[in-house]
Amino acid sequence: MPEDQSLSDAALLARARQGDQEAFYLLYQRYARRVYGFLRAYTGDPELADELVNEVFVRVWKALPKYREQQQFLAWLFRIARNTAIDTLRRRKGRSWLRLEDLAPREEADPMPGPEARAFAQDERRRLEEALKQLPEQYRTVLVLRFFEGMSPADIARVMGRSENAIRVLQHRALKALRARLHEQDKA
Repeated sequence: MPEDQSLSDAALLARARQGDQEAFYLLYQRYARRVYGFLRAYTGDPELADELVNEVFVRVWKALPKYREQQQFLAWLFRIARNTAIDTLRRRKGRSWLRLEDLAPREEADPMPGPEARAFAQDERRRLEEALKQLPEQYRTVLVLRFFEGMSPADIARVMGRSENAIRVLQHRALKALRARLHEQDKA
């Protein structure tokens, strides 16, 4: 079955729940890149993120019978991705949560920045990475989903199983905590 963009997620899910592997593969093709991007931002490890994408989709396949149609598929998928990452990182204590060198946009205002500009940008990314590592897991999750994945507060609420207002408050607190960490670094 060639990828058919006209098939909705709901139609593909219904077919996948009945054991249609091709429909599930279409869902994989549709969302694997986004799941990888989230996992890469969340773990800071491109190789680990690549491994986890496969594990996430295995878990999704196994959990399809439990999926409720009233759930938004993307939120359900990202919740599974987040839980998979948390489980793996707990097992591998000591791994970096986030490496911004891997996440930073590759496009720069100056296509050929000088060595000073590159050094400054690397330094800033390191500062931000260190500050993010010090944040609680929920703060990191909100910031990664909001600013790296571009998700709305409503979508993040579904991923994290919280109300939209709780996510807005969490995002506000996360940004405040991040600013405080960066300010502490400036003093040191």
